[in-house]
Amino acid sequence: MVVGMAQELTVVVLSLLDDLALVLSGGLDDSLLFSSGFGAFTHPVRQKVLALLADDGSLTRAELAEKLVRDEDVSYERVERLEVALHHNHLPKLEDYQYIEYDARKGDVVLWEDPETVRGLLDSKRPHA
Repeated sequence: MVVGMAQELTVVVLSLLDDLALVLSGGLDDSLLFSSGFGAFTHPVRQKVLALLADDGSLTRAELAEKLVRDEDVSYERVERLEVALHHNHLPKLEDYQYIEYDARKGDVVLWEDPETVRGLLDSKRPHA
């Protein structure tokens, strides 16, 4: 049990360090970081979660992890670690900004926001050529 908790804590810390590295690398526009609700879009995993939910409406945490781990932009190699990071970091942040409803016990994730609104926000976050 202690080993499992240590592994979960490690995943959370690594995910937070990932967020910090993104900020320090200049990968974020400060105006986006501090604008209302846009903090949910500051991490590629959260962007991908919202894109998946905009397409499907609702998924479980496990389904999200399985889909995301196959994405080349997501830096997780193991579904289990990604699922822990979703549970402790990414999904609560998205819920705080009221883009999703997350039932931590069941693992159900539902998009609250209109899918077209989310797609528009995601498109505005992508770099333009």
